Amino acid sequence: MAAGLHAVLEGERGVYSLEYACDSPTNDRHFLLAATPLERGRLAGLVVMHVNVSDRARAEQATRRSTELLQAVIDGTPDVVYIKDTEGRYLLCNNALAEFAGRACEQVLGSSVPTSSSESRVS
Repeated sequence: MAAGLHAVLEGERGVYSLEYACDSPTNDRHFLLAATPLERGRLAGLVVMHVNVSDRARAEQATRRSTELLQAVIDGTPDVVYIKDTEGRYLLCNNALAEFAGRACEQVLGSSVPTSSSESRVS
């Protein structure tokens, strides 16, 4: 953090930001620190702001847990399971599709076909 603040003070960066946990005995809290120079082009100081982003951090954690649970459920079936967007790109796939396609799920996601010839067999 000190290096980022120093870089703003020296004019090497226009802004510095960092998200950090600041837990209390009763709450898990997250803050966003943002620092900008007090005056551009002059070593006059910094304006430093700490914004409470705890609600957003909790929502992101809940989304991650939900996504992990969904992935575990679809990976638990031997059937091919996938979700595509309106442009035909894979947004979600399970291990059965990846095995069928001969590619890792990470390679299938974002593409429009798992392999060049297997899409017709999956649909």
